[in-house]
Amino acid sequence: MTDMNPSGRSGSSVMPIVAIGAVVAAVVSGVRFYGELNGWTYPLLGKNLFSTEVGGGGSILGVATLVPLFGFWFGRRLAADGRAPSSLLRSFFLHIVGVAVCVGVMWATMEGGFLEGWEQKSHAFAAASIVAGLFALLAWPASWIVNAAFGILTRVPIVLIQYVAIHKGWDTHYSKAHPDLPSDPETMVYALTLVQISFWPLAFTTLVGGIFATLGAATARRA
Repeated sequence: MTDMNPSGRSGSSVMPIVAIGAVVAAVVSGVRFYGELNGWTYPLLGKNLFSTEVGGGGSILGVATLVPLFGFWFGRRLAADGRAPSSLLRSFFLHIVGVAVCVGVMWATMEGGFLEGWEQKSHAFAAASIVAGLFALLAWPASWIVNAAFGILTRVPIVLIQYVAIHKGWDTHYSKAHPDLPSDPETMVYALTLVQISFWPLAFTTLVGGIFATLGAATARRA
């Protein structure tokens, strides 16, 4: 197996899937936002799908849930196009290491007591998340590119939603943050946007999506 396409094709056949994923994610975010604004309650697996708690209250109705599903699809498509990783085992291992590093980063920057103040914590967390996500780039460059593109596109609507929700003072999980964060709108918008453009697309999506992409590649028929 190889991460290069021996047929010379660019592998662009996966990009329509990225576009589909971005549209689905926008719809999911829109439905979730509308439901929270209107006080919808729909329990599933012991969690309210439209929870307004900080972080979403464990609801599975969110963009994060789409990452494994589309990651698996991306991996199958890339492998079918002849762009599988050079080693499935190495790819899987490096993605797992990246996840472990990312978890360690989260603890060290937010709970470890090494940093003080939301500015230091937020900036360190964003930078370290991006670095942790580079394990996905080392593991499988093609998967990293596709998952990063997917992650960025899916986060754009959320950045817009949270901006409006914070400034309007609407009761949604998009407008809430860690209690240590100052509650003024400008600070909240800055800090939450920083997370949306760093951790979620370039760490969570590339690493978790990469794990499932590797699994998808293992099931695909090679070109």
